[in-house]
Amino acid sequence: MCFNYKYVFFVFTLSLFIQKAIGQEVISFKDTINTYNAYRIKTDKIGMKTLGLWGIASIATGSIGYFTSNNNNALRYFNATNAACGIINTTIAAISLNNINTEATMKLNPNQYYKLYLADKQQFLLNAGIDVVLIGGSLFLLQQGKNDIKNTDLYNGIGKSIVIQGVFRLMLDDIIYTMHLRNNSKWVQIMHEINISNYGIGLNHRI
Repeated sequence: MCFNYKYVFFVFTLSLFIQKAIGQEVISFKDTINTYNAYRIKTDKIGMKTLGLWGIASIATGSIGYFTSNNNNALRYFNATNAACGIINTTIAAISLNNINTEATMKLNPNQYYKLYLADKQQFLLNAGIDVVLIGGSLFLLQQGKNDIKNTDLYNGIGKSIVIQGVFRLMLDDIIYTMHLRNNSKWVQIMHEINISNYGIGLNHRI
C-alpha cells in the first residue's frame, strides 16, 4: 500500500489551522468583550466624576456668591440656583458612580454586556435631549424677565444659571455619547460574530 504523503500533510496542516482558529476564537472572544466593556465602564466613570466635580464647584461658588452678593438680587438668585444645581448634579454623579462600580464587578454574558452598552448610549443621548430642553426653558425665563419688570431679577438670575448649567451638561453628555459611539461598529461586529450551539458559545472572527 502506497503511503500518501500529500494526504498526511493536508490533514496535519488542517489540524494546525483548526487548533489555531479555535485558540484565537476563545482568546479573541473573551478579550474583546472584556475590553469593550472595560472601556464602557471607564468612559462612564470619567463622565460621572467630571459631573461630580462640576457639581461640587457649583455648590462652593454658588454658596459663597450667595452670601457675598449683598443687595444684588439677580446675583443672589443666580448663585442660589447654581448651588441647587450643584447639589442635584453631585447626587446624580454619586449614585451613578455607585451603580457603575457595581456593574464593574458583575459577571455577565455577552448579550447582557451589550445591552448595558446600548443602555448607556441611549441614556446619554436622552440626557442631551433633556439638556436642550433646559437651555430652551432658561432662554424662556430670560425673555420673561424682559416682560415682567417686577420679577426681572428672579427670571434673569435663575435663567442665566440654568443656561450655564445646561450648556455644560450638554457638552459633557455629547462628549460621553461620542466616546461610546466610537465603539459602536466594534460592538455590532462582535455580537454578530457570536455563534451559539449545543457545544457552547463560539466566535467567528474575521481578521
